[in-house]
Amino acid sequence: MSSDKTPEILALPSSTSTPDSAPLNITANGAGIALDHLGPMVVQPDGTLMRIKDWDTKTDHEKEMIKRVITKRNKERLDALALAQSAEMD
Repeated sequence: MSSDKTPEILALPSSTSTPDSAPLNITANGAGIALDHLGPMVVQPDGTLMRIKDWDTKTDHEKEMIKRVITKRNKERLDALALAQSAEMD
């Protein structure tokens, strides 16, 4: 392996995607990897991301309710972070 080869940098999904949109697929070594079994991404108030640790133990009804709440809360948090960032630039 030569040291002059730059590793591929993975990017986050665009900000226009929503947590309840189609499952995110990542390509690794040419093969697609679906991450929907890990559950939705949760945006923390400081902008960090996390997942629900016990997602796989939730019932389908619980998952749907959680997705609905997280989608709304993520949007509110992302909007607040964007507003704070634009205020810093002014």
